[in-house]
Amino acid sequence: MPTPKESQNEKAEISNADEPPSPVGRIQAAWARWEGAAARFKGLDIRLEARQELRYIFPTQCGYQVRIHRSGKTPFNRSVKGQSEESLHEAMRIRDWALQERPAKRLHPIPPKVLRALGLTSAVLGINRWAPRSVYRVSYTDPIGQTRLRHFYYRVVTEEDAYAAAIAFLQTTLK
Repeated sequence: MPTPKESQNEKAEISNADEPPSPVGRIQAAWARWEGAAARFKGLDIRLEARQELRYIFPTQCGYQVRIHRSGKTPFNRSVKGQSEESLHEAMRIRDWALQERPAKRLHPIPPKVLRALGLTSAVLGINRWAPRSVYRVSYTDPIGQTRLRHFYYRVVTEEDAYAAAIAFLQTTLK
């Protein structure tokens, strides 16, 4: 027969199991998952690689359109006729030329040491760095169609791990 003290301990365990996890516990669990994400990073998947390669290029019925819009600046729009690979390469050449002519878009660029650690040459689209808050923000569209943000803080884990975790999350949203 259990003693009164043992039965109180069992009741306490049962009541703790019914309670939802605290926000602090969820955050610590997320940090534990992000730890070592840079070491597990294998590179961009094919969808994210294509998204990177074709940024600012949109297919139309008669070819490709290069659109670059910066806030407060006049937009850049050029069309390339045809659906061939040559047309696509021409659109990419126009895009690269237009990007060289315009100033950098990112207010808080991704540090080169983070990109080097992950083997990337440029920052991934859809992931922004907010340095004052020590966070990477991922903008994505949920299944309902609403644009959402998810934050990956690098106060506890390394900045490389937080960026790799943000990329991994973005890759799961594209599938």
